[in-house]
Amino acid sequence: MKPIAVPISCLFLCLAYASADQIVGDREANKTVVRRFFEEVQNKDQVDLVDSIYAEGATQNGKPFDREQFKARRRSGASAFENFFITVHELIGDDDVVIARTSATAKSVGSWIGFPPTNKEIHMWAIDYFRFSSGKIVEHWHIADRLGTIVEMGYLPLKGNGFDQFERLRRVNDYRHAARSNDSLALRSLLAREARLWFETLEGPGMLIRHTGKGPWAEWDEFFGAQSVVLRHEIDDSSVTVVSNEMNEFYRLIHRPPTPVNIRYIFDGDLKICKILISRAAKPIDKMDEFKRWMKAKYPEMVRYLLPDGEIVPSLDRARKWKELLLEWRQSSE
Repeated sequence: MKPIAVPISCLFLCLAYASADQIVGDREANKTVVRRFFEEVQNKDQVDLVDSIYAEGATQNGKPFDREQFKARRRSGASAFENFFITVHELIGDDDVVIARTSATAKSVGSWIGFPPTNKEIHMWAIDYFRFSSGKIVEHWHIADRLGTIVEMGYLPLKGNGFDQFERLRRVNDYRHAARSNDSLALRSLLAREARLWFETLEGPGMLIRHTGKGPWAEWDEFFGAQSVVLRHEIDDSSVTVVSNEMNEFYRLIHRPPTPVNIRYIFDGDLKICKILISRAAKPIDKMDEFKRWMKAKYPEMVRYLLPDGEIVPSLDRARKWKELLLEWRQSSE
């Protein structure tokens, strides 16, 4: 039998079709992985599946993807919401990228990003970008309308220019996150150069806020396990006030219940935070004066060390001494 001559052009055409089929197949396989992420990992709480669908070294929102942190965050979210369900409205695939358009519904039953539950149904839309390599996610960006959900929950009353108010609220939330995570770059972008901090009133020069490293109360808050639950936001034409309940071990030791605190963030003309005022919503009820009398009688030198000029200096060494003496005082008074 004579060999059949096949034109080179036909061979290239066959290879092209085969390559196209492979691309389409990969694209559909990637979409299947994304759908599993929403329908199995999120809706059915099968969080361990992330180990098989995310590649080693994958990133999420520009940072290394921490599997265990994701699982813990997902489990904590489960305590905040009941009947949580994500609907996948659209999946768009192109080469190694899949874009997902989704919406979530749930019943608010627990604290969520500092907001108390409403026991009502909430809604949130989101857009997710996934990039794949060898069938696994190597890059993931998640953008969700959290602000819209906060408004829906009733924790964001708006007055005046809504756009500027949304922007100021976004910057306050970004600042609070950057301060907790010591993100120097973010702090520099959000704070005015001479931003200052006051307590109770805006009298005097205030305390200069550092744009890098931890704030003056960071070690104190960390040592005493500070916790903050946001109650509401109050927004006007130049500032955002975060009203929250503050609690830590120091408060517990001096018999102070969770205390409402107002933190007012004041903006300059460039929409940068230039002033922060921390004030109590009401005079706290505790046994601080009783402890001071005990300390003055037993350790008078400690009064000068712990309360120079009558004010707390929030250094780590002083925090340790405060705790030591408070524990001794409580034991002696029992």
